[in-house]
Amino acid sequence: MPSRQSHRHRTAALWRALVMALLLPVPTALAEAPPPEPATAGAADPQESPQEKPQAGPPEEPVTPEAVAPEPVAPEAAGPAPEDHETAPMQQSAPPAEIDTPPAERQARSGGPSRAPVLIRNAEPSRRRPPGSVPAEAPREGQAPQRGLGSVSPEEPRTLSEDDFGRWERNAQQCEIQIEEQPESPPERLPCSGVRLDQQLAGLLSIRFLPAAQEGSAPSHQLLFAGVLRPGSQPMRCRDSRCEPSWPVRVQLSALATTNVRTLGLPQARVVQGSCSLESTRVICTARDREGGRWQATVRW
Repeated sequence: MPSRQSHRHRTAALWRALVMALLLPVPTALAEAPPPEPATAGAADPQESPQEKPQAGPPEEPVTPEAVAPEPVAPEAAGPAPEDHETAPMQQSAPPAEIDTPPAERQARSGGPSRAPVLIRNAEPSRRRPPGSVPAEAPREGQAPQRGLGSVSPEEPRTLSEDDFGRWERNAQQCEIQIEEQPESPPERLPCSGVRLDQQLAGLLSIRFLPAAQEGSAPSHQLLFAGVLRPGSQPMRCRDSRCEPSWPVRVQLSALATTNVRTLGLPQARVVQGSCSLESTRVICTARDREGGRWQATVRW
């Protein structure tokens, strides 16, 4: 009989210790420490109080919330209680200071108009604009408006662009055109007023002898020779369609065209063979076609 009563006392004391261990808060140091080995029923003392065994671990079987209701945790064990959201505002980390942000962009980020914007004068060097650059936003107060694409800034003077096409023209003191369309016919001599060189592409050149003013119904012809530069000749140097020849120039002719200026007729083109010699003081061109026709023009200034 005494052994059975002592066994019952030990069992009841063990269950009371387990229940109190579940109800009481577990210290942080004990919670992090590994759980101790469970004590056997024979080593338990029936006279020990439940408060002296808080380190006993939970039983292997899960305990349902209906069986054991946990008591509210003390504020000292669980840490400071959170403040009431209605009475105390939530502490937030301070937002990063904006670096020279436009008011429109700052208002769009915050969701409303900013009352007291804070601008940092000493911004990072990478965020600064280089001197002379045009800002992306609209010009501010005291800032000159942005110039259009067609304007030229005074710091960057406009330079003439080099082209490979253009024109050179010179009036003549002596100019004459000789046309002999038939081999046996006498040549027709016509005056001219000057010469014009047109370069549509580097290496191609056309020599145009301009007609002179004639009185009455006298014919007035314009003669045009076209060909390519011979080896050793340089194309004209052009800027903004204004050219300057590189004397001397030799041209191998391949075509010509004649136009009667008075009748306003269509040009008569022919395939010819010939050459032009361009010097700093004169131009001489001579060409022949397959039928035996001959054309020659000479100009001096």
